[in-house]
Amino acid sequence: MNIHDLVFEKKNRLHSTQAKVSFINGYGASVITGPTAYTDHERPYEVAVLHKENLCYTTPITDDVLGYKTAKEVEDILEKIKALPAKNE
Repeated sequence: MNIHDLVFEKKNRLHSTQAKVSFINGYGASVITGPTAYTDHERPYEVAVLHKENLCYTTPITDDVLGYKTAKEVEDILEKIKALPAKNE
């Protein structure tokens, strides 16, 4: 998935923009950019793993949000999330 495929929407309270993506395995991601995210000029993105629209801290990818990411790093993280096996619930 290319970073340019994401649709970012303004989040007024956050003064940031956010894009969400969902995958068939039940996982997804929230990608945020702006002054309230863990970002800087050279690494403008923060990524959180979602499971069924809820923050998920129990994947092999991370146990927290992933801050200070480049566009390429976000694309790599999205591919890893997409490849996670579906949870049996």
